[in-house]
Amino acid sequence: MLLSLREEAVKEVSHVISDLGLSRDRYEDPLIFPPRDDVERQLGFFLSMVAIDHRTRTEFTDFSASVGGRKLEGADLLYYLGSSIYRRDERSFTPEWLANLTPEEAENLLCFEGNCVWDFYTRIFLLRDLGKKVRGSFSDLLLVGSVEELIANLSSFRAYEDPVRKKAFLLAKFLDGRGLVRLEGERHVPVDNHLTRVAIRLGVVLPSEGLLGRMREGIELTREEDVEVRMTVREAWKEVSNESGVDPYTLDDFLWPFGRTVCKGEPDCVNCPLSSVCRAHSTGEYWEEPKHTLTWYY
Repeated sequence: MLLSLREEAVKEVSHVISDLGLSRDRYEDPLIFPPRDDVERQLGFFLSMVAIDHRTRTEFTDFSASVGGRKLEGADLLYYLGSSIYRRDERSFTPEWLANLTPEEAENLLCFEGNCVWDFYTRIFLLRDLGKKVRGSFSDLLLVGSVEELIANLSSFRAYEDPVRKKAFLLAKFLDGRGLVRLEGERHVPVDNHLTRVAIRLGVVLPSEGLLGRMREGIELTREEDVEVRMTVREAWKEVSNESGVDPYTLDDFLWPFGRTVCKGEPDCVNCPLSSVCRAHSTGEYWEEPKHTLTWYY
């Protein structure tokens, strides 16, 4: 086993999180998200953008820019570009537009001032695959009653094939937060590299000695090992959600920006509300997440 759950740490972290007074984001930032107009268009936007919402940075590349005096990094810049296209082109984010997306058109979505996201052609492939496989409207596909039904409807799309369902749960979170659909069923946080790193540093999951050695040396995990790690992390955050009384979507709204801005590569422990229950802070070793770079899962 590469990771194991630490129940005592789960309880300690949950106790602190329950006192933070966390609240849901409604995903209305006008620089990042589209207006609340036609439901069908909004559904097309979120289905498409989540389909390409995975790692934007590698050790060789960066994807960030200053827009309107604000620095946008990674997914924020990606959604800004998507939202800009949404506002100026009413034909965008339809099945036909996606199915026939050309590299020239995709530059408006995946590049900013000549700086393109690292797997440019892979993201075009994922969007074209989505457009070609949609049958009927986005409303028919997404306006369902449960998370399980949503996952089943997404199962044929290459972008949503991750066994840990990071993108499916992220899409469910956006649809719920925007009030586009209310989904019954089991919720989970969408597990990416930030949530994995935070879980390991806090100590709600404990890496085996073998995994710790590979993390320290930056040795890549196999696809199967990566899935095992993220499934354990997903279950750990589910336990934290249950113990703290904070639902998984609200928890993710806190954890994702926290991992990007506070518990990053060089952590800002001074401004960390969880430092008192953080294993890494107590040991002085700030582990990076297990490495698995070439993926479109997260």
